Amino acid sequence: MLGFRAGDCYAEIPSCRSVEELAWRAEVVRRADPNHILTSHSAIPSIFTLPGGSGQPDDWKMARTVDAYGTSFYPKHSANFEARDPSFRSAHLGAARSACDAAGKPCWIGELQGGHGYVSTRAMAIRPKDVELWGWGALSHGAKALCYYAWYPMTSGVESGGFGLTEPNGVPTERAWAAGAVSKIVDANQNVFVNGRVPKSDVGILYSVPSNILWTCMGDFSRPVSSRSLLGANRAMFEKKITIDFLHVDQIVDGALADYRVLYMPFIIMISRPFAERVAEFVRSGGIVVAEARCGWNDETGMVPEAIPGMGLDRVFGCKERSIERMDTPEMTIVSASDTLPSFQPGDKIKGAFYQEELEVISDTAQVIAEFPGGAPAIVMNRYGKGKAIFIGTMLSYGYEMARDVDRGRLLSDIAISAGVQPLVCVEGEPEGCIIEPRILEGIDAEGRAFKLLFGFNHGQDLANVIFKIKADGAEYLASDLKNQCPVPVETRDGRIILRQLLEPESVCVIKLVNRKGMA
Repeated sequence: MLGFRAGDCYAEIPSCRSVEELAWRAEVVRRADPNHILTSHSAIPSIFTLPGGSGQPDDWKMARTVDAYGTSFYPKHSANFEARDPSFRSAHLGAARSACDAAGKPCWIGELQGGHGYVSTRAMAIRPKDVELWGWGALSHGAKALCYYAWYPMTSGVESGGFGLTEPNGVPTERAWAAGAVSKIVDANQNVFVNGRVPKSDVGILYSVPSNILWTCMGDFSRPVSSRSLLGANRAMFEKKITIDFLHVDQIVDGALADYRVLYMPFIIMISRPFAERVAEFVRSGGIVVAEARCGWNDETGMVPEAIPGMGLDRVFGCKERSIERMDTPEMTIVSASDTLPSFQPGDKIKGAFYQEELEVISDTAQVIAEFPGGAPAIVMNRYGKGKAIFIGTMLSYGYEMARDVDRGRLLSDIAISAGVQPLVCVEGEPEGCIIEPRILEGIDAEGRAFKLLFGFNHGQDLANVIFKIKADGAEYLASDLKNQCPVPVETRDGRIILRQLLEPESVCVIKLVNRKGMA
């Protein structure tokens, strides 16, 4: 059907041609100039794209070919309303960072929007405050360089008058001064920002290029199901302050799951046998895996396996597909209490999305958690070895991203929380309707001292008096405000660093915490 095998470069699809072309260009440039850093970046992270044409590369493969890789970041590019959302922006930056981490390369923001988003007759104004928050947002996700687009506004074409940090006559705007203020702080603390790394998460969200290829071949572009499924799983974690890593299928085949507690597979309709074996091994060893409708629909050759989920994963999940129907919002009813979903009780209703996949239980260790109308199993939890496998017979993550209803997100986050996953930073005092986003970088500074860098974003319109509780394993830290260049009161209690911050609307604090005992 598709004509490619596991280990191939997915045939002659554009993403592979992009990898080959970038590798060729890099080789040519290095021959001429072996002394300078060679970088490239995607227009948008590949988790948002389908392989239907040029310009949609596989970031995980592209990053291997250059010295530094990354993404463009245009939160207000014309009518891009989704990128106004902090969870969406976090997924955008997190995906770029995850791809670079997997390749062992620094993540650069190749194009960071500097001015008004003009495209043809559409326009979106940008404030100095936006420029500041976007810069800190990228840095808090591990970016090692911010390349603004651009200094002067575009002079011609459909983007004329837009995207610059200066006026058309070259006079710097308030946006330029805002970018400069961020740059001065970074420059004064270069060692911290160079050495600071995003701590590895306990939670992985699977990004599957083969599944995207299959979806493209099916020809159903009515909804962006693949990318919005990943965004929905990310949102459920984001709202609980739980950081995530996006994981490429190749990483999992190479054994990356050993470092994680929970794996979400919200869109995995095509899998290889080596991948399925790694997932089975992960669960057998004590991991938690969550899959949604049509998991393993086809194998890596494009053929339907003997059961869905395929390649032996039916035994891992303790269930298989009995029937499936296309349905916008199927309803599920919780029928049994489970420590995996502690906030749900029998009788609770949850809406699904896109598919109603009725399941058949095939294992004595499986428990039916929810049913569809008529009594067919809708959610099955199976104990497999030392771990658990949860199968959800609908596209729950996609539905959560599109509808944003509380119950769908709560079900997804319950699974991670019940597995013992804790946020690196807990927040107390978050105003109702306000999003406080804490982020952490960790490393060793120039004096050999272990440090943490706390970014506390107030994405709301109200003043927020919040308490940050930072995971610290009992060590005592000194704190300083890098923006205001002053010490910050801090205490250590119950294995966490406790500090209070008064955050203005749409603002961010940047706090350096240094281990009192010096060396890590």
